[in-house]
Amino acid sequence: PLSTSPITQTTGSFGIVFAIESDAADGVGPLITSFGIHVDSGSMQSTNGKFAYEVYALKQAGYYADTNRNFTSTLVFDYRGELDQWNLIAEGQILETDLTTDVKTLSVQQADYFAIPFENFQPTRIPPNGGQQSFYVTLKANGLQYADPSSGLALNDVVSVTRGDDLFAPKILVGEGTISYPFPANSPFLYITRQFVGKLYYETDCPSQQPSMSMVPSTSPTVVESYSPSESPTLSFPPSAVPTSMDSEVPSSAPSAAYVEEVRSGLVLSLGLDECTYDENGKPTELSEEEKSGVAATVQETAAADAAAKDVTNVQVEVTGVGVVGCRRRLSGDDRRLPTASSAIDFSMVITGEYRPIRRPGSSGPPPPASMDLGAIAEDSINRDPDKFVKDLQARAPADSALNQAAGVEVQAVEAPPKGAPAVMLTRRPTLSPTEPVVAMITIEEGEEKSSVLLICIVIVGGTIVLLLAFLLFRHAERKAAKKRRKKLERARSEKESDALAKLENDKNAWQLAYNGSDIKQVVHPGAHNMRYSDGAPPHHQYPPPPMYHNGAPNQYGYQQDPLMHPNQSAYHHHPSSILDGYDTQME
Repeated sequence: PLSTSPITQTTGSFGIVFAIESDAADGVGPLITSFGIHVDSGSMQSTNGKFAYEVYALKQAGYYADTNRNFTSTLVFDYRGELDQWNLIAEGQILETDLTTDVKTLSVQQADYFAIPFENFQPTRIPPNGGQQSFYVTLKANGLQYADPSSGLALNDVVSVTRGDDLFAPKILVGEGTISYPFPANSPFLYITRQFVGKLYYETDCPSQQPSMSMVPSTSPTVVESYSPSESPTLSFPPSAVPTSMDSEVPSSAPSAAYVEEVRSGLVLSLGLDECTYDENGKPTELSEEEKSGVAATVQETAAADAAAKDVTNVQVEVTGVGVVGCRRRLSGDDRRLPTASSAIDFSMVITGEYRPIRRPGSSGPPPPASMDLGAIAEDSINRDPDKFVKDLQARAPADSALNQAAGVEVQAVEAPPKGAPAVMLTRRPTLSPTEPVVAMITIEEGEEKSSVLLICIVIVGGTIVLLLAFLLFRHAERKAAKKRRKKLERARSEKESDALAKLENDKNAWQLAYNGSDIKQVVHPGAHNMRYSDGAPPHHQYPPPPMYHNGAPNQYGYQQDPLMHPNQSAYHHHPSSILDGYDTQME
């Protein structure tokens, strides 16, 4: 086998895509028969003590992507993520008992090495005379180990290996690490330069000894079979015509009718910068799409491993907004906050993934737990090693990017906006205590000045109209209440007058009845003269003489009646009731 040079420190994710090149003097090309890989044995606890692996070979010879490329150029060809352009040449599972210790590839000795069995690997030939063949080695969970390129190496450079005595040994080239399973398509920012760590098993065609010369061929073939197999046996993995009676131990990557549910969360990430940067107009420098994509790719790569441990795959990160805010520095031993030239960049992100729980055929998958929060998973993953996150971010950033000044990172999971809603700038949860006031500057772009002024005018006019309508409603309600009060007072006055008139009428009727029904009898006055009076009132000092009316004739009682009065009306009607009462008493 061909072993990579010993590595002191590795990193890892789901898989790696790279190319193998034959020697320029090799006129046949080596036959790749297997790979030896390193895995993160500690991550097996989250995958039930096993890893599922797959190895693909590009259907056509050559590099897997255009070699003359960068993050901004248009690629002539790019087969990353297009599985229909790759052949599956090996698959299986890795148990903890299958891991061994390799002394050649890693300086740190631990049981994390696995060699793919030859019977599970379909041999693949590398084109001769310096030809290339691309391979994609991956796990279905985060756990494959690879390494950062050695000092000075770039993409498609030759990796240092232990060649042995084979002068025509193949060359392993620097490739790219993938952050999900399967590797994403049309996302160049989700790949980062990495080199393969492990062993490469291959075969070469050795020339036979000088053949013997025979003048006459044999009449029949030899009885003894040949000891060597054919040059390149082919192995295929077609599906069987009849399903097997036992369930497979490892589910396929995307089984039909599988339980899949999308999970969605929000995330706010803040990067502290040493100083503020401004453009020629005095405004904070805006980040390019390349820089935003690099931040999203770094978050995705960091969170993908922990998400896969909870059966969440195909993690995608989208930057929905970027804001630049001023920072304040707290002086040592002092509670004052003094403004400085430093700043922070806030990234508003939405993280989505597919929840694919392992299930047996015929059973429905369980729903995601209530605690399934991709934002919280990403927050824990970044906070576990924030320095590494910043380094990975800066490795993706352009040389002149402000992200290279990042001195720290703060991250917080928030609630994501509903699916299909317009992109918004997410904010952190409110703090427990009020923060200091922040002076905000509103800037209006040159092309948006007229529309902004028009919007301000509309707001002012609308507010004025609302105030006028409120005033008119208040005046209308006040007038209505006053009118109601007036009606109530008039009704009370009318009822009082009616009651007074009714009382007077009742008094009048009562007096009339008392006068018409009185029985005046002849009485003997108990005076000194002992006189009898049959007409008129007795001459007593208690009874004042009745009034005399003009042109009146004495009636039967000796009183005169006013001829202007109604015949049924009595002159006593004009006397006080107290006098009449006293008179009636004496008469009785």
